[in-house]
Amino acid sequence: MTLQSQAEDLVLAALLADAGCCRPRRKSQRDAVVQANDVEHVHVGAAFAAGFDDVPASLSLHIARHHERSDGTGFPERLKASRLTLGDRAIAAAVRFAELFDGSPLAAAKRLHHEARLGAFDAELTANLLWSLGGEFPADADFGRGAARTWMLTDHGRRRLRIDQAHPASKGPHFLKIPTRVSGTP
Repeated sequence: MTLQSQAEDLVLAALLADAGCCRPRRKSQRDAVVQANDVEHVHVGAAFAAGFDDVPASLSLHIARHHERSDGTGFPERLKASRLTLGDRAIAAAVRFAELFDGSPLAAAKRLHHEARLGAFDAELTANLLWSLGGEFPADADFGRGAARTWMLTDHGRRRLRIDQAHPASKGPHFLKIPTRVSGTP
């Protein structure tokens, strides 16, 4: 199954990913449960989504896995890339970008790119995410474990807050494949 065919479900899962954080707490409990809530919110969010009749079961799984990382350092289950779907890995990269975003899309993008180069996120999916946000990469950009490369986010990327058609000929939301170099290939 391609990202294109899952676009609506993935967008909904990304929007609901942290719904489990929105539970009321008594003031005395708030500080004591912050750490537990970090892990627990993925299960609460997945259960919330599972309560709807009209959503596919995969939506709950995407929500439950939105903090997993390709190298197995995420939570709650520490799943590696081989156990994560393409959609899980795409949402994890998008959620991490949102976590890193502090008003500077370029700083967040550079940090996410660095983490992907170290193996925490799928390098090709991360490159596609950053490109779709307006990233401009040099022709010799390396998305493997090579030397760091510089690139930028355009103003177009800073303003993009919704899925829209990139070109008039486009029939809907789309994910483009950016050619990446595999270690050891020219």
